Order: sequence, then structure tokens, then C-alpha cells
Amino acid sequence: MLESALLLVVHNEGKRALRYAAVQAKDDQGKRSFPQADLEVNADFPAGETLTIRVGVDELRAMGCRSLAVMDTSGHAWPVADIPSTILE
Repeated sequence: MLESALLLVVHNEGKRALRYAAVQAKDDQGKRSFPQADLEVNADFPAGETLTIRVGVDELRAMGCRSLAVMDTSGHAWPVADIPSTILE
């Protein structure tokens, strides 16, 4: 379990089930990184369901993270809104 974690609560509002792939972080230059998350790749994400994903705050800071997105196995990414500024400092 991650000691200091950001909880991402994601709701699948689509019409089809998805499979979780990764959390994508980007720094100021747009460089992509993939922080460790506590959810297995290919975890089912049925339509209408909610996933909670934990990502380590220290790792995000070390990456210089300025934005986050949740990705599925098809390569689609959904931006994470309302990340507290104290997380990204």
C-alpha cells in the first residue's frame, strides 16, 4: 500500500466496459511517465461502475507531474480534473 497517496475516483459513464491500463503523468515539457498505481493492468471497468486508483504522491512529485490521465488498454486517455495544487508542488 502507498503511504502518501492521491486517490483517483473514476466513473465509467460510457456505454461499454473498459480495461484499465495505466495512469499517465506529464511534466511541464509534456514528457510522459507512468507512476505505479495499486490497480492491476487489465482490471475490468464495466459501464456505470466506479474505480478507485491510488498513486504515490512522492513519485508524482519526483516526476515533476503537472497533469494526470487514466488510460485504458485501447490507448484512450481521460484527463484527471481538480488535482490539488499541494500534490503537484
